[in-house]
Amino acid sequence: MHHIIFCLDNNYLKILPSVLKSFNKTNNIKNFTLNFVISDSKKKLHQNILDIAKNISSDFIIRYKYYLPTEEFKQILIEYSNLLFGDKEHIKKQRVYFNYANWSRFHIVDLFSDIKKGLYLDLDILFNKNIEDIFKIDIDNYMVAVSPYTKGNKSIITKIRSLDKPSDILNVNKFFDHFKINREDLNNKHYNCGVMLFNFELLKKNNIKNKVEDLLKYMIKYPYIKMSGTQNVQNILIPNYNIFPSSYNYLQKKNTTNQHIIHFKGIKVLDLLDNPLYINSLKSILK
Repeated sequence: MHHIIFCLDNNYLKILPSVLKSFNKTNNIKNFTLNFVISDSKKKLHQNILDIAKNISSDFIIRYKYYLPTEEFKQILIEYSNLLFGDKEHIKKQRVYFNYANWSRFHIVDLFSDIKKGLYLDLDILFNKNIEDIFKIDIDNYMVAVSPYTKGNKSIITKIRSLDKPSDILNVNKFFDHFKINREDLNNKHYNCGVMLFNFELLKKNNIKNKVEDLLKYMIKYPYIKMSGTQNVQNILIPNYNIFPSSYNYLQKKNTTNQHIIHFKGIKVLDLLDNPLYINSLKSILK
């Protein structure tokens, strides 16, 4: 049985039917368990998910857990957002820092402690072909397998200006020492976090969940180091990875025929169902 993990809140419900329809069309869904990490303080969202899945197929195998951030973590996000964006509330609302679903993937290891290896997926994707071969990727010695960016990609460290061109080299070196980061590892290519094959046993062994929180606290305390987004945070804390073919995280906007997973990164989730690229891709998959 293969495990797929989605993290979602109410914002993603409108595209979930399309994702599940494409999955049902292109894969034998009896070979998969879909695990949902849900961000919803009212704890009611699971029923919507179950109803959507049932309307598509009774064969879906679905589990769910709720992610409820602690008050301490909420305060950490507020403080760090204030540090980055000051009183610009309109900018904060456009960023990931108050979207708890974006941070919930670091808690999968605890919420679904029985999963040893699983495929994490953003929901701005469509399944275009069978994906079972991705689970054959060897990650025994890696926390994650990914598909690094291919066009105009730079190293991980160049994405974090405060580390690449620090104003305080001594304190940046202290940062590397604190988190036991080998600077040379940051020369690896930056990778997208929308499709990732995780080794959850190693994630737990390396205590990534606590390191994420520690990193945010560190940047609040020492604001000469700044990085935005959960993707940069993960790239810094998990710079070493195995690679799977880009067809499993296809970020381009054409020639989708031979791609396994089409990822519509860069298009706002709320706009996907009105986007011709998304609609035409879905029609092509379902025909």
